Amino acid sequence: MEDRRKNHDRRKNPRRTDIEVKIQQCVVTRLGRETWLDAKSNDLSEGGLSLYLEDPLDPGERIYVLAEVNCGTGECRELSLNGVTSNVAQAENGKWRVGMRFIDMSEEEVSSWKEFLT
Repeated sequence: MEDRRKNHDRRKNPRRTDIEVKIQQCVVTRLGRETWLDAKSNDLSEGGLSLYLEDPLDPGERIYVLAEVNCGTGECRELSLNGVTSNVAQAENGKWRVGMRFIDMSEEEVSSWKEFLT
């Protein structure tokens, strides 16, 4: 299990760490049951984001996130997406850093987020 949690940087999209991401809902579905998680984030790209959680998740778990994103320009945008967990690693603050890769996004949505984040 520990091998699946190694922190490899597989990101393909440029990420923003200077933005404010307010997570309003973070829900993981396991065996048909929804579990609500307390999550924080400060790392976002058009293809995914990093979540900071109290407990780790396994790579490949389906997750839903509803958040408000503020790029510091005064413009806020709602993020409401499904994703799949990817690399999981213990963070320095004792929490777990879980990568979330967005799924089910149209090319238009990807392009729109890319423009918003640049």
